[in-house]
Amino acid sequence: IDAALYDSVGGQPVGRASVNGVADDIGRMAAEIAWQLVSYRPTRGKTGWERSPSALTQSMPALRAFLSGMEEYHDGHFAQAATLFRSAIDADTTFALAYHYLARAANWNGDYGLELFATQRAFVHIDRLSHLDQLMVRTWQAYLHGEPEEAERLSRLILINEPGMGDAWFALGEVRFHFGGP
Repeated sequence: IDAALYDSVGGQPVGRASVNGVADDIGRMAAEIAWQLVSYRPTRGKTGWERSPSALTQSMPALRAFLSGMEEYHDGHFAQAATLFRSAIDADTTFALAYHYLARAANWNGDYGLELFATQRAFVHIDRLSHLDQLMVRTWQAYLHGEPEEAERLSRLILINEPGMGDAWFALGEVRFHFGGP
């Protein structure tokens, strides 16, 4: 299946998506196409979200809430993001990445009890995440538990593999800001 995303005034596509599969797998393919298209932001380019929706959650309500939460999170609306991430985990209680971002949003809101709870829940379901996302959860957990050397080591490990991962740069900055560094 090939798809293209057009803006309302142009004749050229602003985003493209493609997926292969068999007819019995149409649900997964449709979700993959939708994910590829919604992860494209015409005003900002690619978001960096190359994750597959089926790898994150099987729940469309959870995915919708998570994507909306990510928009709010990236726009600095952390209270709204936290509410949406809570909706995502209400719809899928094993949605590890939603727990992780709930923890991050809670941190910015000063709700440290919720941050700790969400970080612990993300860790419980860590096996559902990609290797880099697992490292991100471990980085945040090390940061929260006052282990700056480990948090910095893990952040750098992520950045070696994915230099453009903004969340890893953010985590490294948090460690350096709060614990100092060379």
